[in-house]
Amino acid sequence: MGSNNKRLLSLDILRGITVAGMLLVNNPGSWGNLYAPLGHAEWIGLTPTDLVFPFFIFCMGVAMFFSLKKFNFTMSKTLAVKMIRRTVLLFIIGWAVQWFSHLMYGMFRDGKSFAEAANNLDSIRYLGVFQRLALVYFFGTLCATFIKYRFIPWVIAGILAVYALILGVGHGYEFSTDNIIAVIDNAVLGPNHMYHEGYNGMSVAFDPEGILSTLPCIAHTLIGFMVGGVILKHKDNSYRVGRLLLIGFIFILAGWLLSYGIPCGKKMWSTTFVLLTCGLAMSVLALLIYVIDMKGHSKWCYFFEAFGVNPLSLYVLGSLLAIVFGSVIVSTSDDYVKGDAEKAAAIYTKLAADSCAQAQNNLAIAYYNGNGVEENKVEALKLFKAAAADSSMVNARYNLALAYMQDDDTINDQEILPLLTEAADSSIANAQYNLALCYDFGKFGIATDHVKAADYYMEASKQGMHRAQAAVNLCYADTLGVTAELKYDDIFLPAMQKSKAFEGDSLTAVQTTFNEAVAVASGAGDRSSIKGTLYDAYKSITLSDKMASCLYAILFVLFNWIFGYILHKKNIIIKL
Repeated sequence: MGSNNKRLLSLDILRGITVAGMLLVNNPGSWGNLYAPLGHAEWIGLTPTDLVFPFFIFCMGVAMFFSLKKFNFTMSKTLAVKMIRRTVLLFIIGWAVQWFSHLMYGMFRDGKSFAEAANNLDSIRYLGVFQRLALVYFFGTLCATFIKYRFIPWVIAGILAVYALILGVGHGYEFSTDNIIAVIDNAVLGPNHMYHEGYNGMSVAFDPEGILSTLPCIAHTLIGFMVGGVILKHKDNSYRVGRLLLIGFIFILAGWLLSYGIPCGKKMWSTTFVLLTCGLAMSVLALLIYVIDMKGHSKWCYFFEAFGVNPLSLYVLGSLLAIVFGSVIVSTSDDYVKGDAEKAAAIYTKLAADSCAQAQNNLAIAYYNGNGVEENKVEALKLFKAAAADSSMVNARYNLALAYMQDDDTINDQEILPLLTEAADSSIANAQYNLALCYDFGKFGIATDHVKAADYYMEASKQGMHRAQAAVNLCYADTLGVTAELKYDDIFLPAMQKSKAFEGDSLTAVQTTFNEAVAVASGAGDRSSIKGTLYDAYKSITLSDKMASCLYAILFVLFNWIFGYILHKKNIIIKL
């Protein structure tokens, strides 16, 4: 690597590989059909996909050293303006992408008007990938300019040690609302402006790019900054490669050994995650320097160089294209009917007046949730009771139990156990799970019984409920069942059971009308987006759905590369 190069080719290639990887793993044809390496670790653990974002942040740190060297690592008015401008720009881009996503899906998927879809600020996620890049750039620059270079390793070590301690005492490695990361984000951001993480069939408001977990990312950036110093201060490539491999090995070894006590996970950006991913990034960068600069094998680099010289602009483009491809509808089936909750509620109302229990049940759910009619829980209870009087309407009696369970009035608590038990014994998986919770936590006057709780969790897990299987595992691990780690309000399932359409050829007029209402409520037929259409086409030429999903992601990356190639060919660098 010549000292006269304006850009560090090896860094551009590593950054290009990373951006291409980010686009690849973020854009499968189907999230339900992924090869294991192309998916993130569900909670604790490390997959190849988990490497792409930390590698990019590492590269940002390396580039930061080259950039700040022009300012002699001293804060000035010019640098301050640049730092603030870039931080604000990245935040605006992140929010704009979020807004655009809500707009497009609102208009094309939900059928909202432009004005309705555009008015989505109450649900925009405040933090995300671009916002995290903004924060680590801002605070990384401050550290690099106000702290002497020789003290930065101590700052890195201090941040990672303190963060590990905070997570250790703050349930930071647990998937629960007690997790200190989730607690802070919920308090500051609010659940409506956060990502909702899923694990073992359960979902909580947990942002993987949250406030507290940005702290180790700053250390992550500073590690890259230190590596930039190693590269720029030493001109001999052999020394650079050897030094990076040695430091990388130490980081990987330290991360691996510490992971026995400090779990490695991207979602909480744990200390061991920082050590392992930075160690791997150093090793890959050393390999690239060896292959490209020492051996001269650079012809293969052109594809990734197109991504590497304009990484953020191409990632923004990829994010916008993914939204367009996923939201814009290009085909609808002949039998497609858009769902209309108000029209369905009107039909249910007429049928309920004629004592159709199924209509009474569905109309009660509509009143309870305010879907198609104005919310009225009193009317909902009346309708649930009317429907529950029909001996065949177990689902209505289960819904009645759910209504009682969510009512602040305890007068009906004694009716919950028999209603839940009947529904659970009728193989309603949600009823089995919720009944198990009642036994586990001793809710609604039901005596605590962890053995019965485990039995009902087991029954629900046999029907494929992942969260029930997780609860079974907790029961075996702890005699207190799930109560040792989770809260009832966080894992209770409030979803009510709608009555389904009647089946058969000889239906009565009432049954036929009810089926029409069900169809109107949920809609009928299929719609396909650009993404869905392409994915279906790829399924017809590949051997499996996973292969088609992977092919879609690869071709999506190639499509983005075309724009990167044009920019690179014209020597255009868009700085963000």
